[in-house]
Amino acid sequence: MTGSVFRLTMMDEAIGYARRITRGIEVNEDTLAVEVINNVGPNGHYLREPHTRRHYKSEFFYPKLLDRRNYEEWEMMGSQRMSDRVIARVHEILATHEASPIKPETQRVIEEVLEAAEERVREPHSPAPAGN
Repeated sequence: MTGSVFRLTMMDEAIGYARRITRGIEVNEDTLAVEVINNVGPNGHYLREPHTRRHYKSEFFYPKLLDRRNYEEWEMMGSQRMSDRVIARVHEILATHEASPIKPETQRVIEEVLEAAEERVREPHSPAPAGN
């Protein structure tokens, strides 16, 4: 009663952002790409460069829920609210996710814990002491 798969899904996205930010920016000869900058020039296109294609996916965080478009583009694409995107993502996850198999030893421990809990529930409660 205190959890929400919708909030959990939104927080997964926020955690992804935070992880990317806290990872920092690596600065070295390769990431500075001075040679690429010199080769492309002021009016060139970096997306055609192998260096760009090698780095752009690992360097940026691509959100599944947050919309990076400007207001006009967002409006033109249907003005979908964050809550609608979250609901759709949760439904997508529930429809497509396949759980990883549980190791037999882990399954055994889970069953032991459940058994112990059920045993505690089944035990008759002792009557309360009579008051004077």
